[in-house]
Amino acid sequence: MAWSARDDALRKGRPHVMIGRMRIRATSIAEWDRITRDHIVPLRFSRAEEDFTAAYESRPLASGVGLFTLATGSVLVSRDLNARCSEDRDDIFVAVQLRSFGVLKKYGRSAIMPTGSIAVFDGRHPYSFDHLGGRQRQLTVRIDRESLSLSDRRMRRLTGSSLLPDLVATRILRAGLIAAWDGSRSVPDVQRPGCAGTVMDPVTSVFERLDGEYSLRGDRLLRRMMEHVRMCSADPMLDAEQVARAHHVSVRTAYEAFAESGTTPAAAIRSARVEHAAAIYRAAGAPAPPVGEVAQAVGFRDTTTFSRAFSAHLGLSPAAWAKQTTS
Repeated sequence: MAWSARDDALRKGRPHVMIGRMRIRATSIAEWDRITRDHIVPLRFSRAEEDFTAAYESRPLASGVGLFTLATGSVLVSRDLNARCSEDRDDIFVAVQLRSFGVLKKYGRSAIMPTGSIAVFDGRHPYSFDHLGGRQRQLTVRIDRESLSLSDRRMRRLTGSSLLPDLVATRILRAGLIAAWDGSRSVPDVQRPGCAGTVMDPVTSVFERLDGEYSLRGDRLLRRMMEHVRMCSADPMLDAEQVARAHHVSVRTAYEAFAESGTTPAAAIRSARVEHAAAIYRAAGAPAPPVGEVAQAVGFRDTTTFSRAFSAHLGLSPAAWAKQTTS
């Protein structure tokens, strides 16, 4: 549905959604719990860093559409059925990862979110965000579900997935949301509803792009999975099952796609990690960083596995490679 047909519906939406602009800071996890409960959705927090701080800023565009930013320290966030209440709003969230690294888990799928990526989720069903990397910053558009006419079935397909940073659709939506956020700073309140269309149209296109992921096959599927591996190889949890879930295919289908290029998901992940490690050594110069530090940075769990994979892929041990590239 084009925005022109949605505008009136949104103006007549629930009046309590994103009523006014605000900026709030929290200096403890207890304060952050209250802020998110009052202004986003009730959430649960665990494993917060000792000196946790956070900030929330909102800029509503229309009664059913608004933008907000979150900046938080290291914390694990979860939304479960016990945290819900009858007063909860039924909204869809499209989040841009502006800084750091996160993992969205929903419906048994994990959407790895490097800086610049985009993920979709809703507050009606449980989810979790791993923000343990710290220094998190996200820009999120919040949309009343009714304005999008999304069924639970379609929403289940769309969420728990991410669009990686260098995709054209991601770049367009990211640029549009950032421009809308920056531009809303100087827009008078009475003109804000007119700005919502600049957000809604690219958001709708992202939903269509995510829907299209289910029809990926052959070379196109392999390219997308290889791109996913390249972007997310530093995650030590990345494996064939996670790659398959991120593209809504079975593990068997993922193996078959990789086999067409003469490799396997595990081999592709190892190669991406080794190439990343080689790049770290080239950039670091002398003295080379410790082997264990590089192994951890690129996603290997131990130095023995890292050294073996490195030697098999490049023909030299990490130490010998580092010496050769800095001599």
